[in-house]
Amino acid sequence: MAKPLFTILVVAPSQTASFTANSTFIQNFRDRILNEFNAVAQGSNNPKVQAGFNLEIVTDADPRAGKVSTDLPKNLFRVVLVPHIVTQPELIAKVKKLAPGVETSGIVAQMNAEGGAGRRLKDGSSAAFVSVSKVEEGLLINASPKMYAEAGRQLGGLVCHELGHALGINQNQGKGLMFGTVD
Repeated sequence: MAKPLFTILVVAPSQTASFTANSTFIQNFRDRILNEFNAVAQGSNNPKVQAGFNLEIVTDADPRAGKVSTDLPKNLFRVVLVPHIVTQPELIAKVKKLAPGVETSGIVAQMNAEGGAGRRLKDGSSAAFVSVSKVEEGLLINASPKMYAEAGRQLGGLVCHELGHALGINQNQGKGLMFGTVD
């Protein structure tokens, strides 16, 4: 099989709770994202897509974390995890910095409604933001290995959904990344 052409870059903020260092969380998070994207890849007729996806999880210290979306390679899909301590003005500033031209009120509304937001930009690049507040709240209540595993799967599913928006996948198709199921 060919080396994957596409990379999903998950940016975990430095100030995020320690769950991103938990191996059970990371394994379930990684598995959920790669299983869904690679299932989509296997169903593609395009050999470049069929090669699958890489997944990198980095902190906001990584140079790609602070780049404008349009300056990233088109085969790199970045999703920024947003900690619960970020205020609405801080979120708007982050969106304006990383994805200029994106309607910030729509991002804020979608973040409030779904816990994340994803957009396809005019130049073909993508921008996705996912809140980790529900994960952090749940793990404060119950930090068992089972809860870390479930939190990883749930946040991974939300990342897939928001990347689906960012890739322009039709939400009304009733299947695939947008619903956590793949044909």
